Amino acid sequence: MPQFYTKLGLVLLLLVQTVFGQNYKVATDDFVGQAELADKDVRAIFQDRNGNFWFGTRNSGVMRFDGKSWQAFTTEHGLLANGILAIVEDRAGAIWCAGGGGVQKFDDEKWTAFALKDDIGLNGRVVFAIREDADGRNWIGSSADASVFDGTSWQNYTTEQGLSHNVVHDVLAEASGTIWFATRKGGLSAFDDTAWQVHLQEANIRGLLLDDAGRLWAGTASQGAYSLLRDGTWHRHAPHETLIPKAVDRHGGVWFATEGAGAFRFYKQKWFHHTAADGLVSDVVYSIFEDRDGIIWLGTDLGVSQMQIQ
Repeated sequence: MPQFYTKLGLVLLLLVQTVFGQNYKVATDDFVGQAELADKDVRAIFQDRNGNFWFGTRNSGVMRFDGKSWQAFTTEHGLLANGILAIVEDRAGAIWCAGGGGVQKFDDEKWTAFALKDDIGLNGRVVFAIREDADGRNWIGSSADASVFDGTSWQNYTTEQGLSHNVVHDVLAEASGTIWFATRKGGLSAFDDTAWQVHLQEANIRGLLLDDAGRLWAGTASQGAYSLLRDGTWHRHAPHETLIPKAVDRHGGVWFATEGAGAFRFYKQKWFHHTAADGLVSDVVYSIFEDRDGIIWLGTDLGVSQMQIQ
């Protein structure tokens, strides 16, 4: 299994903080393997079922590390564009990357691209998010509406069908079948295959996440984050104006990127703030991911930091 913090000589730490009996360990240096990243502006981090790490960058495509060597994939290898914003793995083990121009699937060591205009049927330029639902369909949110791929064909959803805004920053598929869409200025759209609902109208929703308790989080660019309570009401959290939910760790903590003010973690009804002053390589955090060993990876505009909770 790839382990940057051992194989590549990462030195943990300088800061240890005890919170609720847990020790936070923050990597104060970038890992040695970071020198191999073609682009330090990391927008997405993912670990697949085989233990490989995938890094989506702003300008240099996606990079894969298998524990021994790095491999870069760019437009020369089949990507539609070299800006990658999201990486997921479907139930069959294929890797999907979303970004400029559309989405692309990596399967059997080859790429299959789906261009927004030619294949998906949209006129947008960027796909911001991709998620798989309980039926194995892939939903995307783009700068030109939302779409779903059933393995054969694409279906598009716009404001004409009930979507609250045509720019969709994120998508979340619940096990119940409800699909949530985070829109730029139309709040949060919910679709159950028959009817549409709108929540948090006119909010600029940037990200969506379900925590271990099944609570839905919606993060905004200027109003903090909202959590959906069991009685159907929304509770606002505002330790910072920009809070984009990215990951849930094994302890139940919810992690938020800020794109300028470090990272926040919500744990046992308290907020904890981590910045460059604590050892992060940058306060401009775009992506957060917990690997199978419990290491928190934070992708920033200047590289990758790691955090360990013990």
